[in-house]
Amino acid sequence: MHTIPEAQTTSYLLASLRYSALSEDLLRAYLSPAFVWYRHLAGLGHYHLPFFLIVDLGALLYEGHNTRFASLKGFQDWPEEERTLRLRYENEWLSRFLQNFHLQTAFEMLQTAPDKKQLHLRLLELLWRPLAANAPRDILLHPSQLRGSMLSATSYDQIDAAHQRITEALPKLPSFAQQLLRFLQNTSQKVRWSDLLHEEDLFELTHFEKLKTEALRIGCRQLIEIERRLGEIDLRELPIQDESADSDTAFVDETYYPTGGISEITTRGAFENLVLSELIYMESKEEIDLFDLRFVEGELLFYTRDAGQLRRKRRTVHLILDLGEIFSLKSSGYDYQFSILLLGLCLRLIRDLTRYFEHDALQFHIHCLHGRLDPAAFQQDLDLLKLRLYDEIQHGSVHLHLSRTLDPRDCLDPQRKVYAIALCYQNIRHWQDIFTQYNDHLPAIHGILFPILQPTSPNTAPFAPQEIPSTTPPPKRKPSLEKRRAKKQKSRAGIDSSEDILDAQRPPTSYAREQDLHSFSFYLPIEGSSMESIAASRTQLIAALVSGS
Repeated sequence: MHTIPEAQTTSYLLASLRYSALSEDLLRAYLSPAFVWYRHLAGLGHYHLPFFLIVDLGALLYEGHNTRFASLKGFQDWPEEERTLRLRYENEWLSRFLQNFHLQTAFEMLQTAPDKKQLHLRLLELLWRPLAANAPRDILLHPSQLRGSMLSATSYDQIDAAHQRITEALPKLPSFAQQLLRFLQNTSQKVRWSDLLHEEDLFELTHFEKLKTEALRIGCRQLIEIERRLGEIDLRELPIQDESADSDTAFVDETYYPTGGISEITTRGAFENLVLSELIYMESKEEIDLFDLRFVEGELLFYTRDAGQLRRKRRTVHLILDLGEIFSLKSSGYDYQFSILLLGLCLRLIRDLTRYFEHDALQFHIHCLHGRLDPAAFQQDLDLLKLRLYDEIQHGSVHLHLSRTLDPRDCLDPQRKVYAIALCYQNIRHWQDIFTQYNDHLPAIHGILFPILQPTSPNTAPFAPQEIPSTTPPPKRKPSLEKRRAKKQKSRAGIDSSEDILDAQRPPTSYAREQDLHSFSFYLPIEGSSMESIAASRTQLIAALVSGS
């Protein structure tokens, strides 16, 4: 590796501009800001990149299709041995950026951004992450040498003079032509241009003003990554809905009635929609009334009106995150902390259920319960989810809630079919009792548990449900006389305090080891599970939810 002496730093930077693809006026205009870009990227470890690559790509992001290349006027002035390489650089590398679909989106963002400089610098970072590895690392220019260096407006004559000086001072230095040729060869062989910017990159650039810190940017990227790794569910794996006609939601009021035509014929419906030809069975002189028999067997035919949204079934899904202290835990068995992992799982559930119930009026409520803990840590992760679900929240199909507890009565809605999924840790028994109680309630809550379970002992691997013995839970300790009197007085007064709710939600921490867990067909081990296992549990969870829909 060749090291550039500090005294030759300015000459080396100017000399590299000999292979810049920008016209002379653009090169002069972007020279000073490009030096700022170069110092920033060198501080990130890209100190091996030739300066002209930074200048050209940075100017291209600003100018777009208006970029004026040096070959338009200077092609005849180039030495014969340089023409092929420099044209290849313009056509094969720089012009290819202008044809990339994701970069077209990034160009538009950059043109309308209120803080163009910061967004432009971030875009350069994202692009050079996959590209910098393809540049040869034969030359070392320490980032500290750039602090005292200054570059001013220049001309091609000054660039040629600097190139002559650096060639004489460092004759063994690899030429810029050699560096550029190797870079183009590596890029053409190893870079997939469609992967230069990913979905998480565009999402970050879109919400750049709100993602001020690196922690927020990493959190959003991980949410998108989890959602992508879980993958879309195969709808063919899910059961087919079988709902009776009386499960249709009532109209807003009696004056609303569908006025459209007939869309299909079905065996279920109201008698005013009965197919007239069915009345012929009423005139039968047989001993058995065929009309009554067909009615009992469900074989009568009814018209179904094209009612549009008036007859759409209204469904509400409540996703309850009751995790307590492990919400912010980073388990050794996972690549993400629990809050990011479970919020990513919630995102995937929302996408999948929206596909499955695509013709229904669907709403989601995400409840994050912080209990006695400080809600600030929970709010920060919910803010990430709010960014990811921004459009859905604006349209009113998704609602986020951060609260200490959740009263299940707040989930009841007589005009909608209600589902609830509780992702819980210590309060498994509490939610199990609630879902059992409200399953037959009118209106009902169709509740499903998705617990996070502990291993049988600190030294064992995550257990499977069939490995846990079924034992009787330990008896509850009898409260003191003062607490019983206070609770009795509150009961007489009709008061149900949040402290009582929290106490009711606090079962023994060893519950996961002592209860019969054979009923948990899907769960999340606290010690770690593969993304494939989580995806399989997600599929089972949705299948269980829609099977009773």
